[in-house]
Amino acid sequence: MGEIIKSGWHYTKCSNGKIYKLYYKEGKRVNNVSKVLKLSKNSNLHIEVNRKKNRVTVYTYDEKTQEWCIPVIAFKCSVGLPGTPTPKGTYKTDRKHRWKELMGPSWGQYATHIVGGIYFHSIAGSTTNSYGISAYSYNKLGKAASHGCIRLTVRDAKWIYDYAALKTQVTIYDSEFAGPIDAQKVPYMPYGQHYDPTDPAVKK
Repeated sequence: MGEIIKSGWHYTKCSNGKIYKLYYKEGKRVNNVSKVLKLSKNSNLHIEVNRKKNRVTVYTYDEKTQEWCIPVIAFKCSVGLPGTPTPKGTYKTDRKHRWKELMGPSWGQYATHIVGGIYFHSIAGSTTNSYGISAYSYNKLGKAASHGCIRLTVRDAKWIYDYAALKTQVTIYDSEFAGPIDAQKVPYMPYGQHYDPTDPAVKK
């Protein structure tokens, strides 16, 4: 008998001991199931932020298990530095900004408010257009680097801005388990370039 190749949805126990509902195609786990789920804008989702791994994972609800155990997509991020940590806890988003003024001043795109002065947002730039960001800050994605906000690529900040409805629950925690799916790849940004390579507004 040959090995059975997984396809479709399967409940899978991961190394943290939890069971997740994952989607497979020809034996390979699919790490972005937005299209498989036919996800619509402003969906009912749950977001987890792992500070230790600088990872954001978005979940949808499984009616069978009555748990948020279906990972939809995951992103590399930059959480707060030790001196300016991203606060642990569970919160609900309450507003969004296409452009948000931040420290400096600087401006982030596709900002979603979590708590206090903490937002999901793109790498901050010096202007309210796509051409004022630093490759130095962008290339730190995947490592702690912020004053507390959760930095993302423009592509990933926009995903949250578009798909996560207001009042989405956000849980911020620490774990050695990065998450049940791999994060979306972050393209390298060459030094001397001043725009996020994932920004859909930039004509390449």
